Amino acid sequence: MLRLQRVSLSVLAVLLLGIGLACAQSTKQPAASNRTTSSSSSARAVDTAAPMPGSGDNRASQPAKPATPVTPAAAASEPPATSAEPSTLVRWYGHAFIYLINSTGVRVAIDPFARNSVKYLFPGRLPADTVLISTEADDHAAGELLFGTPQIFRSYTAVGVNKANGLIFKGVSVNRDSKIGPNAPKCTAFVFSLDGVNFAHLGVIGNVLDARQRQEIGRVDVLFLPVGSPFLTVTDLNRIATDLQAKIIVPITYKTEQTPDMNLRSLDDYLKDQKLPVKRLTKSEFSVNAELLPAQPTIYIPANP
Repeated sequence: MLRLQRVSLSVLAVLLLGIGLACAQSTKQPAASNRTTSSSSSARAVDTAAPMPGSGDNRASQPAKPATPVTPAAAASEPPATSAEPSTLVRWYGHAFIYLINSTGVRVAIDPFARNSVKYLFPGRLPADTVLISTEADDHAAGELLFGTPQIFRSYTAVGVNKANGLIFKGVSVNRDSKIGPNAPKCTAFVFSLDGVNFAHLGVIGNVLDARQRQEIGRVDVLFLPVGSPFLTVTDLNRIATDLQAKIIVPITYKTEQTPDMNLRSLDDYLKDQKLPVKRLTKSEFSVNAELLPAQPTIYIPANP
């Protein structure tokens, strides 16, 4: 009997000790049951505590800040003036010689002069992919002087749509002097697009454009206009630029110290009564961008090369 009582007291002591330990454990960890109730609630807790990219590691420890309203200006600022769109480099080597390089490196030379035809300096070892020649006169037709192995398109044979070395262009037959008719002397004007800008070089045009020629040339952004032509008045020249809706007018083929003996009008004579704004450049080259064309027609005058 005494032994039975001792066993009962021992069992009772063990039970009381177990109950005490259980109570103590539940007091120290009140939230333990919440962490094991479901996997989805655990995942949500982790997502909320994780810092957002770029916000640092102390996001959870700092008080929340009110959200700043996003205005249109803050959401998207204006792009830089010279970085958004590709540009084409335009260089004037004198007389009717124009050289262009687009943003992908396509090089186009138009009406390069022979070395003894004018007193301008021909550039040494100038590379080209395509050479366009409006007329076979020496001061327009020295395509063989370009460096490399360019494709050369000469006057009458270049009329129509052509493709060469990354350039698609159109040759348009125009009158070379004041005579009109099928037997009148002709030259070839060239129209093409580089970096989204429409260019036209009118060669040695000697008459205003008729309806067919205007339609074939189309709208022009940059017009290389032979303002020294003895067959065209300043009114005629302005009409051509207006008919083609030119944004930039680059005077070419006018009398200078390098062409003293040629029957050409001077640049001053062309500009004397000019109503359009004039931009005189400090260099013989400039870059043109489709997005940054002038709002109104403007005459660009490259510096004498």
